[in-house]
Amino acid sequence: MKGNFEGIPCEVSDYNSNNSWGFGGSRGKKYKFNDNLWLIVGKAGTRHHGEFPHTTLTWETHERYVRPVDLSGNSTKELQRAKVWIEAILNNNVELEEVDHILTAKIK
Repeated sequence: MKGNFEGIPCEVSDYNSNNSWGFGGSRGKKYKFNDNLWLIVGKAGTRHHGEFPHTTLTWETHERYVRPVDLSGNSTKELQRAKVWIEAILNNNVELEEVDHILTAKIK
């Protein structure tokens, strides 16, 4: 359904990924900004260690997935960091660099 993340328009849906190896997967909300950029905000966990807050920003570019920023948890600070990156990506203000087959991103 139509919605927004921190004022940025997007599609919002429930998300549930069960990992087949028994690591628990993650569940929460998926914010899809376009076909190549989405954010998962919720909880992840394992059978043995319980659940913990989890946020993942994924950007598919050049037929590869990039995690432009490492986010830990889903505190207000982390969600603001995600917003900065989402706006930068949507406004083409991100540079990509590949070193040893690892694709990294930085805000211009």
